[in-house]
Amino acid sequence: MSNKIKTPSHPSPWHPEFVEAQEKIVRIILGQGPEAIFLPEHAELVRTAAKYAPPEHAKKLGNMLRTVDFVEASQAAKRVIDVYGPGALTWPEYAHLVDKMMQCADPELVENFRLQAQACGLLPPDAGRPLSLLH
Repeated sequence: MSNKIKTPSHPSPWHPEFVEAQEKIVRIILGQGPEAIFLPEHAELVRTAAKYAPPEHAKKLGNMLRTVDFVEASQAAKRVIDVYGPGALTWPEYAHLVDKMMQCADPELVENFRLQAQACGLLPPDAGRPLSLLH
């Protein structure tokens, strides 16, 4: 008797790109832990799964995608700060990183993030957008 798993004879109602990405996501989570899926090397996999997700998976994958985008933007912002200092995030070529982090941050963290951005001079006291994006 064979130990191979039999493929169902009926086609899957889900897009093949979603099925493949979802299988890889599960393997990563089981092998490396749930936080591993948010590492930059897995970002495209999450994007693919979110793009082709059926309605019953769209919300969860949308949240995962927001987290992946936040992590990517925050890591890019950290690299900019390490090279040029925190003021560089107000420069037009880098201000989009702060905006992306604010768009993708967990709603529970947005207020804290806004206050920290104001303290660093990235936001005026009464605004919700980076200084360079207010022009």
